[in-house]
Amino acid sequence: QGGFPGGRFGGFGFHQPDPITSDTLDLTPGNFAKYVLHGNRPWLVQVYHDGSELSQRAAPIWEQANRAMDGIAKLGRINIALYPTLAAQVAPRHLFSTEPVHTRDLPVVVGYPRECKSYFCSRRYRGLMKESALSAFVMDRLLRLEDVLVQTRDTLPAFIATDPEKVKFIVFSPRSSPTSPLLRRAATEYHKDVTFARIHYKQSDASHWTRKFGVHTPPAVMVLKEGGRKVVEHEVSGKDRLKALLIEHRLHILPQIRISNLKATGCKPGGLVQVCAVVVGVAGAAFDDVKSVLRKAKLALDPSVAVPKSLSTLASALESKEISFVWIDAKDQKGYCQALLSTDEAAHKSCGQASMEPRVVAMRFRDGPDKIEHGMFSGAMHEDAILSWLTGVFTDGQDSSSVLIPADRGAANFPELKVEVHGVVEKLQRIKAEVASTAYDWGEELVYMCIESGPLVPAFILLLILFIPTFFQGASKPKPSVKRESGSKMDGDGVIDFDEKTLACLKDSRREMAVMMFVQGSKTDQEVFKLLRSSFWREQSLKFGVVDLTKLPAWSEFADNIEGGGVSTIVIWHPSRAKYQRIGNGDTPHPALCSQVGKILDGVSPWEEGAWP
Repeated sequence: QGGFPGGRFGGFGFHQPDPITSDTLDLTPGNFAKYVLHGNRPWLVQVYHDGSELSQRAAPIWEQANRAMDGIAKLGRINIALYPTLAAQVAPRHLFSTEPVHTRDLPVVVGYPRECKSYFCSRRYRGLMKESALSAFVMDRLLRLEDVLVQTRDTLPAFIATDPEKVKFIVFSPRSSPTSPLLRRAATEYHKDVTFARIHYKQSDASHWTRKFGVHTPPAVMVLKEGGRKVVEHEVSGKDRLKALLIEHRLHILPQIRISNLKATGCKPGGLVQVCAVVVGVAGAAFDDVKSVLRKAKLALDPSVAVPKSLSTLASALESKEISFVWIDAKDQKGYCQALLSTDEAAHKSCGQASMEPRVVAMRFRDGPDKIEHGMFSGAMHEDAILSWLTGVFTDGQDSSSVLIPADRGAANFPELKVEVHGVVEKLQRIKAEVASTAYDWGEELVYMCIESGPLVPAFILLLILFIPTFFQGASKPKPSVKRESGSKMDGDGVIDFDEKTLACLKDSRREMAVMMFVQGSKTDQEVFKLLRSSFWREQSLKFGVVDLTKLPAWSEFADNIEGGGVSTIVIWHPSRAKYQRIGNGDTPHPALCSQVGKILDGVSPWEEGAWP
């Protein structure tokens, strides 16, 4: 497609100005379908002209919106002078027009939801060119993310009392502002495990927050877990810090295991966790008592308290995420319960019944993703006895109490979680929300079409009567329906520098695997590494960062001495910091790197012995 007469910047009655530069993608007929229609993220597409004064004014706002999206949507531009036909397809004059938008209306912004595979399902943005409004359009209309409500000192107690089975994640901000994309994404994805709230921290309430919760300076985060456990973190000012807290505190101390959090708990074969201790039972006082015992057993291994020498092995395993503690509802997951209790006929038959006696079971994962071993605890329900038994299980003790039964995937005694099925009421609510949102989108377009194309007066009045109440209620912002996308990715393109202090902390913490790329200042291309990080940002056991070899001689020597090492090499360190694996470099294709990381997480990739520099 060629431009209109007048050269690159001519046509449409505009003079020839300097081009409007942008960090967002230039979309053309050759790449539009690849990136927008066949991509895996929502898109905001701006149709503009370099000669349009309004397009020039909107340019800095567009760049600001691109930075503020935090990876939840991609932004791109179409130059109407170069690609008028594409512009007409993306931004027609009205819903059924084949003409491009009028020049006086430039710039025009059009949204494409992630599942949108044609021009027909796009959504025209009708608001002001403001960063906050563009972000809200993406979150409300394209992603339909849950919002996080603001609580006050008066409403917070009621919020805390609701949903006791969920973690409470409360963000204190020094000023009133819209919910960040990161927080809304987390509220949508983690809705089964966490409830979120925002607090506008006012100085008039400072003494209350300090006295009641120990929050004295915003920005801060307070996390409330079961048993009255409270975590308060101050100076939470960056998205990386907030993201780390979201990942760290997503689950209770003793979480319920579900398909949605199976990877986060680690209770599946082939991962970093080697032993998973599970309380199996049905809701009731007896079940709560046994859950409390296992929770106390886990807390007894906390490195912040004095751990007896006899429990040092389990304490180290917990710190390096090689042992996990969870509970499961035998009524909802009857098949899972029966598989775990298959060696005891009476216990097997009682699975899911109100009279079922709660059981503690250990699963051991040592032989890849398709094999496990499991066995029941038969001693007194006390944390000391359970921890002694788990020590034998973890260290392959040969006494009869720690001998486990092997199970292969597909066998009757191999536990598999049942897929969570939405109830009829929830399904109807989701369908209602979808229909309402779709009706709003179509209604908005039809109303604007009538205004712009001059319809018959009766038709215009009818549509106006039907949809004007919606505009007053939502002010161009419909009530967002909730559409869960389990495969959606949260990512930020920034990676942190592993400086000397950070590396020392990583060496001592041994809580996660360190994924690092060796760079030489800003000269090294980090694009592939950023893509890798965005693919695995929610994996709790991975910590990503770059190591500048020009500043750290010891690491430079290490990089030069490993096979295939040097600048741009990417390695992963085992939590023990005594083993590592080189997975590629900056020239390795992104899918190949993802495959290598996946094998490591599944426990099927060998490690190289090596000392942390």
